[in-house]
Amino acid sequence: YEASNRTSLMKRLFWGIDMSGDRELVEGEIPKVKELLKEAPVKWVEDRNLHITLNFLGNVEEEQIPKLVRLGAEVAGLCSPFQVEISGTGGFPNKSYAKSIWLGVKLNAGLDCIHTKLMERVAPFSKEDNRKYIPHITVARSLKGAKSEVEFDAGLTPLNHEVKEFVLFESLMENGKAKYCPLEKFQLNEI
Repeated sequence: YEASNRTSLMKRLFWGIDMSGDRELVEGEIPKVKELLKEAPVKWVEDRNLHITLNFLGNVEEEQIPKLVRLGAEVAGLCSPFQVEISGTGGFPNKSYAKSIWLGVKLNAGLDCIHTKLMERVAPFSKEDNRKYIPHITVARSLKGAKSEVEFDAGLTPLNHEVKEFVLFESLMENGKAKYCPLEKFQLNEI
């Protein structure tokens, strides 16, 4: 076959911080949110998929993954471990018409280091535009055609989470459900 006849396999990728192992979040705060929104027409994000998105890449040719892994390792070497504070709630596109419901993550120097350095290096691959970065953990999505009001900060406890690594994830569909699979993990530099 000629090169022009070959089709490359595309993978839907994003950079993120895995939050699925944070027991305070999974066992403490998310059940509170579920109770507060028990009547809302939403689909809850599975615990295994909880993450803070750093950069959405979209569909990327499989042969580009080694280059992305090298760029991720480079960024990890430039940033140190840090704490993030999880507090507040929000929704996209806004709180009064939320298609996506989330817990807020306060932007700090550590989070900004990873996000900015990834954006600088992966711009040719990225599907993100120049919108302001709003770090968050999506916990639910409104069912198709439904509208959810997001006014439920009462009773939520701010949490701190130590970040020692970030991940290049592949987004897959498995039995009609999203599944985020780590392709590579990047340990932050213990300077």
